[in-house]
Amino acid sequence: MECKDFMEAFLALDNDEPLSAEFAAHHAGCARCAQEVRAMLALMESRAFFGDIPISEDICDAVMARIGEKESPAENRFLLSTGNWVSTGLLILLGMFLIPSSTILPGLRLATPWIDLALPLVLGFVVTIYASFFIGSHMKTLSRFLRH
Repeated sequence: MECKDFMEAFLALDNDEPLSAEFAAHHAGCARCAQEVRAMLALMESRAFFGDIPISEDICDAVMARIGEKESPAENRFLLSTGNWVSTGLLILLGMFLIPSSTILPGLRLATPWIDLALPLVLGFVVTIYASFFIGSHMKTLSRFLRH
C-alpha cells in the first residue's frame, strides 16, 4: 500500500472509526505515516482543549469594513496615460489610412481574394476593442467631461 492511499483513507475515517487490517498493517510498518497520524491526532486534541471559540458578528463587520477600505476602485487605475491612449489611437488611424497605399496589399489580393472582406472586419474589430478599453478605463473622466 502507498502512503498516499493510507493518508486518504485515514482522513476519510469518521469519529474514532477503526482502520481496516490492511491499513493498520501499513500504519504499524510505516514510520512516516505513523508520525503524520500522531501529529494529526495531537492537533485534534489541542483543538478540543480550546473548545469552540465563538466569533461575534461585530468582528466580521469590522473585518469586512477594513477589507473595503483596502480595495481601490478599478476606475481610478489607469494602465496608460491619456496621452499614450491618444497616440495609440492616432497610430491605428494612420495605419488604416496608409493600408490602401501599401505595396503589400496588391500581393495579398492576388494570394487571397477574400482580403478585401477580411481587412475591414479585422480593422473594425481592432478599433472596437481599442475604444472599449479606452472608455472602460477612463469612465470617470469621460463622465465628468460629458457632464460639462
